[in-house]
Amino acid sequence: MVNDIRFTGNYFLENNPSMDKLITKGIFNGKKVLSVMAGCRPEYVMNFMDYVAARPRLYAGKQWKLSEVFATWAVEGAPEIIKD
Repeated sequence: MVNDIRFTGNYFLENNPSMDKLITKGIFNGKKVLSVMAGCRPEYVMNFMDYVAARPRLYAGKQWKLSEVFATWAVEGAPEIIKD
């Protein structure tokens, strides 16, 4: 998963850098989405998957590209699930 997100981020940085939107909230505030993707770390994916598990209605029964929904999550502030 991490490698897929990194690959996609790097691909679009090289081939369509105009897609590199500024993130204006959350843990990636002030960074650009393709740069976050190119530098993806396992903990980013774990946080994202925790969010997916907590909000299954957004994802269940649909076919999404991992890198696409990860990018949307990051741009929307990378909401995190608070664990007890």
